[in-house]
Amino acid sequence: MFGCIGRLVVLCVLAAVGTIAWFTRDRWLGPRVAPVPATATSEWRAVTDSGGEKVHAQLKGLGTQPGKAYVNVKAADLLAYVMGAMRGILPAGARGVEARAAGDLVFVRGEV
Repeated sequence: MFGCIGRLVVLCVLAAVGTIAWFTRDRWLGPRVAPVPATATSEWRAVTDSGGEKVHAQLKGLGTQPGKAYVNVKAADLLAYVMGAMRGILPAGARGVEARAAGDLVFVRGEV
């Protein structure tokens, strides 16, 4: 039915349609990455031992079968959990340790 030239024309048309579809895929598939939510301004919060215990309890809840897939924690609570696991990070005389999150970073400050 088709000769050699007819098959080449069909191949070129299919290649052109595929190329156009590839470059316009965001229009008909939607964005591939979820939009980044606007971050609220973060505040400095005091690091307390109860915050570390709270994070530990939430992490233990992840191990249960009908449990959550993730948990959200405050920066100060996360730092309290990390400091509980590694006591030697700050000197023994450190006072007023505070933490805040900005984007994907956690900032720490205190008096040494």
